[in-house]
Amino acid sequence: MVSKSPKRVVVITHTGDVHVPYVEKYFQSPFTIIDPAKIPLGIDLSFESDMKHQGVVLYNGERLDDIGAVWYRKPPKIAEMDIPVVEAHRTYSIDVLDRFVGLLRSAFDDAFWLSDFYAIIRTEKKSYQQVLAVRNGFLIPDNVITSSSEVVRDFYKKHEHVVVKTLAMGVNPNSKIAPYPLHPTVQVKFEDLNLSGLELAPAIFQEAIRAVADIRVTVVGDEVFAAEYRDKGLRGREAVRDHRITHLFRADTRHEVHILPDTLYKQCIELVKNCGLQFGAIDLVLDKDGRYWFLEINANGQWAFIEDETGQPIGRALADLLKCNI
Repeated sequence: MVSKSPKRVVVITHTGDVHVPYVEKYFQSPFTIIDPAKIPLGIDLSFESDMKHQGVVLYNGERLDDIGAVWYRKPPKIAEMDIPVVEAHRTYSIDVLDRFVGLLRSAFDDAFWLSDFYAIIRTEKKSYQQVLAVRNGFLIPDNVITSSSEVVRDFYKKHEHVVVKTLAMGVNPNSKIAPYPLHPTVQVKFEDLNLSGLELAPAIFQEAIRAVADIRVTVVGDEVFAAEYRDKGLRGREAVRDHRITHLFRADTRHEVHILPDTLYKQCIELVKNCGLQFGAIDLVLDKDGRYWFLEINANGQWAFIEDETGQPIGRALADLLKCNI
């Protein structure tokens, strides 16, 4: 009797993704990494079909027909690649590459996906997240996502303290907290707002919660890892309300293990499932009255720093989830 070779894991991500080793070390054979950024550099990718086999993937000269699981991590965006073509053909080349690499998102249809690409894209929509969060019993701060300055004025009439968030991770060349490239979440008084051009860059305006801790909840299948961060703020930048920024610039503040109430623990698992995901990084804040408020869920959030700082075995949980579904 001939034993079958074990199924393999494909990871769609960028070369050097620091999260991969945290999971790969629990497997006997290395993962197959597919990096879309390598395609314009000459690494070959093909999709073969005939009457017997459809959409078989070949990558870097290897036929990938024994894949049991796909981990969709953080592949680079085609539009951000350095395409070695003349400017006149750049738009066309990027469009073709995006469509070509996009074929991976529906490949390996017999494999387990962590997580399904289209569920990830749907969950990235902030308004969709909030609908599901409320349905799952979470508290959410009052907020509005808008391109209208009049709507913003009305919102400020209802709320004395408001934070402003961007809808995209854009570079801020005027940031006073360089080299961090993101527009941070900031608390802004209405009289300090500049709403000109809001129609060109709509934003999120949210009721400011008087938080005592930021809570990052990493859900892997039916396992939950919660960590708290007591944000001490940035000296001279008191308006910043973004623990990502503080965590980067203050070495004296780290994440610690946080114990969630049982009800909230179960709500986090159900929210991820209702998003159609296998993994989710949920951001909550805890206020001084002990209430937890939902801010957002990231369908592909970073977590290695949480494991490093708290010792919680998130990588092991992801490995177990992949193994039991291969």
